[in-house]
This record gives sequence, structure tokens and C-alpha cells, in this order.
Amino acid sequence: MLINQDLEFELSKQNNTQLLNIVMHGFDSSMQSRSVSSLCKKLQDLSQNTLRFSFLGHGNSKGELSKNNISSQIQNLHQVILYAQSQGYTDFNLVGSSFSAQVALNYAQQHPELIQKVALKCPLINGYDLFKETLSPQAIADWQDSNQHLHPRHDQSYVSLPYSFLLDFEKHNPYKFLASFPAQLLIVHGDRDQTVPLEQSLAAQKLLPSLKLVVVEGADHRFKDSQHFQQMQEAILEFLTSN
Repeated sequence: MLINQDLEFELSKQNNTQLLNIVMHGFDSSMQSRSVSSLCKKLQDLSQNTLRFSFLGHGNSKGELSKNNISSQIQNLHQVILYAQSQGYTDFNLVGSSFSAQVALNYAQQHPELIQKVALKCPLINGYDLFKETLSPQAIADWQDSNQHLHPRHDQSYVSLPYSFLLDFEKHNPYKFLASFPAQLLIVHGDRDQTVPLEQSLAAQKLLPSLKLVVVEGADHRFKDSQHFQQMQEAILEFLTSN
């Protein structure tokens, strides 16, 4: 099914409450990802309402991957929540993964009346700093001059990202507001993550001591090991379903 003829989604109603768990995927992934599909199934087995969707340019949603940024994905999430509200849901938990973690944090900050809990897996909290750390000053300058950066995709190809993609990260930097974050927050991060360093989550915890941080020893960014994957999902399930 599509929301507004654009966004691929699946809504699963398991109880009559007005609480809905919205599970989001990472950049260059989709609602069909192993992590999203498995977590939604486990939540449904626990009689929890779920909604998963693919951001524009991902999965079977319309649009182009190169036009994604934090701003556009916040708008996509808002479309999803407006649809969910039309179906009678009033309260929401958000699950973000990597790139969409920054989306979840910003949306919860902007709409504290709607979001109860936010659970993040290997979160990209500060994309601006990460790109600045991983790319050389010359590469950043070339990106600005050419207005394109070839970013590797999961299939070994590349997507060309405009310079505004980088600037948009700083516009929505969660470090600027995390000290007063309004929702309950969980982060699950592997200490062997070579895509998004654990240091980003540790910095977030310093800003917000009430943040619950679960560090999975030996886990990489994708939690490829089955035991690490299970630990990550169990931590998120416990957090979302506890009172």
C-alpha cells in the first residue's frame, strides 16, 4: 500500500489502543530490511501495533535516493503520522536505525505531544561531524565546488549527493537539543561499529544522563552476528513494551 500515492507502508493492528510503534530503516535500505521486518514481527507477536514504511527513494516508494536528507525524511515521517492519526492513533513510539535515528530525534523534539519513546539502533546522531571526520578537507571542498559526492551504496554502486545533504545534517544536529529531550530514549550500539562510532552515542549520553545506552560487545554496524542481532532486538523490545 502507498500513503499519498508515494510512500510504501504496512500497518498491523494488534490491539485497540491508540499507541503505534513506527519502525524506520536506514539510508539505502527499506521497510523489507532484516532488522525492520524482524522487529515488527516480534512486536506483533507481543500484540503491539506496528507501522513500517520506506522513505522516498527507497524500496517501493517513489522518488530518488539522491534527494534524501534529514529534512525530507522528517517530512516523510510526518506524512506517515498524519495517516496514522487518520486511523485513530494518537501516541507513537519511534524506532530509528543509523541515518533515520537523526530523523526520529528531530521529530520527537518537534512534536513532544505525540512521541512517547524513541529507540535507536547504531544511531547516526551527528552526520555533519562524521562526514567531516571521514572525508579530507580537500574532499569536502571538492564536494562544495562540484555539488556532488559519490557515496557508496549497498550494491557496490554509488549515489551522487549534493552539498546541501551535508549542510542539512548541521541544520538538524541533535546535540543542540538532547539535553532537554522530551521523550524516553534508548540507544543500542555495537562497540565494533566502523560506520558510526560508538563515541556519538556516548556523547549523547553525556548530554542526556537519563538516556539508556546498551552497548553490545563485538557488534558491528549491521549486527551481522546472530547473537548480537538478538541482543539488539531484545533490548529494543523490552524498552518499547515496558511501562
